[in-house]
Amino acid sequence: MLFNLTSLSDEPMHSQIARQLLEKILADDDYDGSELPAVRTLACEQHVNIHTIEKAYQSLVRDGLIISRDEKHFYVPTFTPQQKRVFRQRLTNNHSGLDIREIERELHTACQIQASLLPKSLPQNGRYLLAAHYQSAKTISGDFYDYLPIDENRFGLVIGDACGKGLPAAMLISQIQAMIKSEANNGKPIEMILQNLNKQMVSFTPKNKFVTLFYGIFNKPTREFIFATAGHSYPILIHADGNCKYLRAGGPGLGIIENSVYETGNLQLNDGDILFLYTDGITEAMTPTGEEYGEQRLLKALVQNRKKEPQKLIEAVLENVDAFNNTGSLQDDRTVLVMKIMK
Repeated sequence: MLFNLTSLSDEPMHSQIARQLLEKILADDDYDGSELPAVRTLACEQHVNIHTIEKAYQSLVRDGLIISRDEKHFYVPTFTPQQKRVFRQRLTNNHSGLDIREIERELHTACQIQASLLPKSLPQNGRYLLAAHYQSAKTISGDFYDYLPIDENRFGLVIGDACGKGLPAAMLISQIQAMIKSEANNGKPIEMILQNLNKQMVSFTPKNKFVTLFYGIFNKPTREFIFATAGHSYPILIHADGNCKYLRAGGPGLGIIENSVYETGNLQLNDGDILFLYTDGITEAMTPTGEEYGEQRLLKALVQNRKKEPQKLIEAVLENVDAFNNTGSLQDDRTVLVMKIMK
């Protein structure tokens, strides 16, 4: 992999490398899903400083254009044909090549749009409290959560996670978010909503793309909670006495199997009960040595902090995860949605 680099250009060396690497990725489908050369290897090939390659890689990682695993191994995501056509068109129209800074500006706009699709606030009353946390590892996220009013007595809670990171995952999530709102507004039962979403996912997404999702409906007068998961990390019910239960009913992730069937579960929530919905960026947070935070540490943190209100509970869990991780960097998107039943 050779680049045409020059010190006479106003474009910094790392930007030249990032731009030309992206040009190669877009021009050759063989790069899809492949691992890129190690930083030291590419630096030797190009006769540049290791930090120049690191900076080039990180600029592409930051915008979701390549994927980093443990900050040493870098991979090319599988872009959709439509995404590649858009980028290639820019290459054709821009004689100086693809402008990474322009992509950064557009991704920043996409980030703002994505954030605007999340709930502006969550309703609170004397019978229940809601809180959420949303944090992207890249410029834009493959996670989302939502609060869906259904009627005067019921509302839906949803949390989801698209495979991958960055732009491809964000585009997929935005489609799912719009579809589930439409399905919920039509008053369909949860199992039918997930089946319809899955069929649409199978029809319009590549085989290696899928979404995990959890959807539940809370009945305010009766405190009944009906739910189903589509391949998502099992939400956790924490009782006031500290006993915990996973919400396991459901089926496979959306977009994997064409005719998937989804079973629903049913809970009767009581005073002090907490529903903790989360994406795997929580449990898969790793130490520098590769040890995962895991479910047992999460359960312990939840039990220890169960008497707190939802926002304080979330803050305590995230502090616990960060203390364990101890890297100062976010390895994956992290999203949490919590509801607590009040006395």
